[in-house]
Amino acid sequence: MDPRRETSIDVRKFVLRLFKKGKYYREIAQNVGRSHTCVQKIIGKIKSVGLIENKSGRRRKCIPSDIAKRKILKEIKINPKESEVKVAAETSQIIARSISDETVQNVIRQAGYKSRVARKKPFISSQNEKTRLEFAKTHN
Repeated sequence: MDPRRETSIDVRKFVLRLFKKGKYYREIAQNVGRSHTCVQKIIGKIKSVGLIENKSGRRRKCIPSDIAKRKILKEIKINPKESEVKVAAETSQIIARSISDETVQNVIRQAGYKSRVARKKPFISSQNEKTRLEFAKTHN
């Protein structure tokens, strides 16, 4: 059994029904397939707060705001080869809050961009370009 899985609302309602019938925590836990401490916490939450559902806003808050995300994406569109570390430093200065380069990388990935390294191309002078073009035409 996964120790950190979320208990569904249907199971919580079932736990509440069994508790109202006068069942003990361990009996309810056996019927539901959870630990007695899980059942105890569900019933305690219902008694104290009066809610079966989870409170909203339980997850970790997103560090960059929408403005910061737009700023990061704008920087990447202007200069796609700029490193995440530089973009993170610039954005941190603007919003006056520290942002890690991993956060910048996550924002870029969520926007649908993929990281690729530009292929290195040899410099071709105009003279070399003409000779290559002539060679290609003759050996066509």
